[in-house]
Order: sequence, then C-alpha cells, then structure tokens
Amino acid sequence: MSSFQIKPDDILPIMWFIACIWNMKKYILSCSYKMGQKHIALFSVKVGVTPVSSAFITGYYVVGIRSSSQESFKGIQKVAKMKLKYFLIILGFMIYAVGGVVAKEEISLTSTEFPPYESKTLPNYGFISEIVKIAYQRMGYTVKVDFVPFARSLLMVKDRDADGTYALWYREERAQWLLFSDPLPFSLIVFYKRKDRNIPFNGSYEALKPYTIGIIKGYVNPPAFDAADYLKKYPVTVEAQTLQMLVLGRIDLMIVDKLVAQHIINTKFPKYNEILEPMEPSLKEDPLYLAISKKAKNYQRKIKDFNEGLKQISKDGTMKKIIAKHGF
Repeated sequence: MSSFQIKPDDILPIMWFIACIWNMKKYILSCSYKMGQKHIALFSVKVGVTPVSSAFITGYYVVGIRSSSQESFKGIQKVAKMKLKYFLIILGFMIYAVGGVVAKEEISLTSTEFPPYESKTLPNYGFISEIVKIAYQRMGYTVKVDFVPFARSLLMVKDRDADGTYALWYREERAQWLLFSDPLPFSLIVFYKRKDRNIPFNGSYEALKPYTIGIIKGYVNPPAFDAADYLKKYPVTVEAQTLQMLVLGRIDLMIVDKLVAQHIINTKFPKYNEILEPMEPSLKEDPLYLAISKKAKNYQRKIKDFNEGLKQISKDGTMKKIIAKHGF
C-alpha cells in the first residue's frame, strides 16, 4: 500500500505543477552546454522544487550535458523525441517521490474496553479497531488510539483532547456535538437470563415490570428501553459483574450486547454457557459508528475521508477478511 495518496484538494496544485513542467520543457530543450546548470537552477525557482528534484526531471532533457557539446546536442535531440506517455511516467514518479516524504495527517481517537469489538488485549485491538485503522490508512492518515474508560473517552473528545471516538452508538443527544460516520458492523442488543427461569418476553417492556434488570452505567441503551421508567433497573459498573449477579440470582435480566456477553462468558466464565442464555426477540440491531467532534479541526473532511476509506475496504473485501480473521 502506498504511503502517498492524491486527494481531491491536491488536484489543482498537481495540475499547476504539470503545466509548469510542460511549459518549461521547451525552455529546457533549448539550453546549451554552457548555460545548462543555470537553466536547471531557474527551473527549480519557477517550479518551486529543489535543485536536486528539478535536476531529476531536467536531466532527462539535457542528456550528456557534462560531456561534449556535440554529445549534448545528440542527447537533447534523442530525448526530445520521447513520447508524451513516457514524460508523464517520469512526472508521476517524481510526484510520488516528492509526495512520499510528506508526513501523513494524524488523527487522534479514543476507545474503551468493549471486547470483542475493541480491546487492548485483542489482536490489533479488536476487529472494529482494525477496520477503523485500515479505513483511515487508505486515505493517508496515521491513527493514534488512547484506551480509556467510556465516560472519560467521551469527555476527552468534548474537551478536544482527541478528535473523536469509535464503536459508538448513534443517539440524538450525541449528534448535537459529534458528527457520525457511515455505519460500522452492527451490534445486537439482547436480554440475558438464567436458563432455568421462565421469563416471557414478546418485545413489549410492559411484561418485564416484575423483574430487576441489570444495566451498565454510562451506556446508552435503546431509546424505548431508556424511556421505560416503570422498569426496575439496577446499574452496574461492568458487564462481567452483571453476569455474575445474574448467575447468583441478584438480578433477573441483563441488557447487553450479545457478542460482548458471549465473549466474556467464553473467556472468563465458560461454565456460564450452561447457566445463561440470550432471550428472543433481540431488542435492536444497533450499528456502531466512528464519531468526530464538531470542534475538531477539519472534522467534516475527517469524516468524509473515513467514509471513503470504509467504502473502499468494504467494496474490495478487506472488511470481510478482517471480521473473519477475528473469528466472526
């Protein structure tokens, strides 16, 4: 993968660069042996590149300039007959060589422990982290990620200590200060219960009035659930603790991302597979997003570039390979 990529904003400067070189070609071809070095220096000033870089191109048109004047003339005649396509190939290599040394733009993001989507303990920080990184790399960015607790993650973005965050659910209140990307792979929100408990649920929260439901502090659940203030909700700090409370019978239900719950059970409490189960129907297929603060510099372009990178890796199969590599 190239470290340099031409963006739409670069087109006009590049066209100007090509025009300068093309117009200067006639001037370069007219140079003599004695004035060759002066012409190269003048070329550098007019085009705005270093003498070394200009010499790279002009060298093709002043072949043999350091040899006899007769050899120089023959060299110039020979190069003057080059086809346009060869000139453009040389020019393209020049643009690549010069552009490749330009530093990429860095984007700073926050993340939190939300395995299997994202975690410092997972390969490449989890499949969502890898998707975000590759999508931005396609557009010429370097990505810096800080793993912090969820509440602090949002606070850092609000305080402009980071450009944005990812693996975030869309909510109207968040959209007031964040610009959301196109959707990433969705998460499936479900209730978990003990297998030996018969708790009827047909999608209506009214039927769950008698039960105590464990929720994770700071998480924004499906809006209809959050609005159901008649339910008995028990806030808990982390998912693992909530699962333990469910097994011990201290709560009746737990609202959780299905993949997150299954990952915790498989890695920390494998025996819980015999005790707990997800309920049907699921509450919501809730897409995850990358979001950039509206106070961040060039926030609209950063989202636009990410969406384009995401589109590219989705179209060419890279995203599917990343997800499969992580076992999903």
